[in-house]
Amino acid sequence: MIIPVVDFENYTVGKAIDFLRRSSQDLDRWELDPLKKGANFVIRGRLGTARGVTLKLRNVPAYTILTYLCELAELRFEIGRVGDGLEAVILMSKAR
Repeated sequence: MIIPVVDFENYTVGKAIDFLRRSSQDLDRWELDPLKKGANFVIRGRLGTARGVTLKLRNVPAYTILTYLCELAELRFEIGRVGDGLEAVILMSKAR
């Protein structure tokens, strides 16, 4: 999924993840069920750095944005199943 514009100026990790969640829902043209549209995100533990994240990109895959965000915020992510078997992007501290 290509995100047309990313313009994070001193965003918290939570705000950046909300942006990715909303963008993935808006751009998901394949899923008909509105409750299943877009990517699910789960944050485990602390969100890493408290400093804001600045990131400005154009026409970039969501995966790349997530990779950059995690590098800047000292986090890592994996794709896995949570709760009732729903697939989600799981964010966690790099230290583990």
